[in-house]
Amino acid sequence: MIYVVYTVTKAYSKADKAMAAALAPVNQAYHDLRHSMDGSHKVSAVGMDYYLSHYIDSDYRLDQGAYNIMYQVKENRPFLKKTLTWDLIVKPGYRHLIRQSNIGGS
Repeated sequence: MIYVVYTVTKAYSKADKAMAAALAPVNQAYHDLRHSMDGSHKVSAVGMDYYLSHYIDSDYRLDQGAYNIMYQVKENRPFLKKTLTWDLIVKPGYRHLIRQSNIGGS
């Protein structure tokens, strides 16, 4: 009896994996259609082009923790190198990129 249950379970698992693989394109097409119809879209990364003011002190110095997090994203590194001095101060020509943050506000 145990062997029968094991065999049936194993067959079901194989069939389930095969169906999932076969239906993957249909599933993707369904999600793409649904996204286009309801106006939602897939999340995508956008380029970093500003600093939030709550990470910058009054001397235009970027918080070390914020820098460390931003630096982990490989695509952010050229922006960080171009806009910051060695001691993490936003260069004068890039201070217009400091966007006022709206934490907890509307």
